[in-house]
Amino acid sequence: MDDFRSDVELFKNEVETSLQESTDQVLDRAAEQSKNLFPDRSGEVGTGASKRMLEEDPAFLTVRVEDVPVVLRDVPKGEWFAPYVRDTAARGILVGYRDEMGLPTGKFGSADNLTIEQLAKIAVVVAGIDTSACVGSGTLKNSSAVDRWSTPYILCAETNGWAVFSDGSVPVRKLASRSEVVVTLLQAFFIPVSGETSQRFSDVGASTEFAAAIERAAQDGIITGYTDVQGNPTAMFGPADPVLRAEMAKIVSLALQLYGED
Repeated sequence: MDDFRSDVELFKNEVETSLQESTDQVLDRAAEQSKNLFPDRSGEVGTGASKRMLEEDPAFLTVRVEDVPVVLRDVPKGEWFAPYVRDTAARGILVGYRDEMGLPTGKFGSADNLTIEQLAKIAVVVAGIDTSACVGSGTLKNSSAVDRWSTPYILCAETNGWAVFSDGSVPVRKLASRSEVVVTLLQAFFIPVSGETSQRFSDVGASTEFAAAIERAAQDGIITGYTDVQGNPTAMFGPADPVLRAEMAKIVSLALQLYGED
C-alpha cells in the first residue's frame, strides 16, 4: 500500500510539473509578443517564472499594488485594454479602486467614466509632481475640491496652470471629457501645440475647445476617433464625450511611452 501511495504521489508531482512548464511557456510567449510595446517589468518586483505562475490568475489580469499581487476581476486578460491596464498599473498610475482602509478591492472600473478629480491625480502622477510642493504655493480656487481626497492634486493642477483647472470653476466630480483629458495630459508632459487644426475629425473645428491639443495628440497617435461596427473610422472624435477608465489606461500608456521616456 505504501508503494502504491508513493506511485500516486509521484504521478501527481509529474503532472503538476508538466502543467507548470506549459503555463510558463504560454506566459513567456505572450510576454515576447508584447515586449516591444509593453517592456517586461518583472525584474523591478523580483518575480521569476515560477512565482509569476503562482500569482497570475488564469482568466483575469493580476497586477502588483505596493508589491502585493491583486487580481482585477473586471479586466479579463483577453480584452483589448488589458495590456494598457497592466502597463499603467506597473507604473503605479492606474491600479484600481481601494476600500475605506486603503486596501485594493480588486476592481479597476474599466467601464466607469473618469472624473475631473481622477484626471487631476493621474496627470500629477505622470508629471512626477510632489504634491507637498504645491502646499503653500497658493489658495485652492475650486470650492468643490475642499475636504476631498483629491484636494492636493487639484491644488497642484491649479498651481501648474493647467487649462481645465486654472480658474477652479470645473466641479471635481464632473465627468471628464475627451478634450479635457487630452489637453491636461499634453500640458502635464509639456507638449507644445501649434494652435492649428485640420479636418481630421468632422466634429473638431476651430471653435472646438482645446482643438489644437486634440490635433497634436491625434498626429502623435495618442488618440484616435470613433469607428463603426466594422472598425472603419467615422471621422468623429466626440470631444465632449466622457472617457472610460479603460480608454484612459490606453491613452496614458501611449503618452508615457511617447512623451515620458527618453
